[in-house]
Amino acid sequence: MWLRNENEYKARDDPPVLLSLKSRPQKVGVFVDYEEGLVSFFDVDAAALIYSFTGCCFTEKLYPFFSPCNNHGGKNSAPLIISPVNHTE
Repeated sequence: MWLRNENEYKARDDPPVLLSLKSRPQKVGVFVDYEEGLVSFFDVDAAALIYSFTGCCFTEKLYPFFSPCNNHGGKNSAPLIISPVNHTE
């Protein structure tokens, strides 16, 4: 996932997908289905799917990596809160 120019969201898929979000997510949920090769991102407050990466082929243990990347003036405007999505059968 990528945020550029304060309001341009992209899923870094192949090819990249420009996302149209109704609001700026403050809490992002991540759901991973290892066996199905699925990684989904949700706007927790809006209870809305942001994007799902499908057809992933995982062969090793996964580790999360989050980075605010570049910033303006030496600081980010607000922290991004990452929250797990509870999954029930």
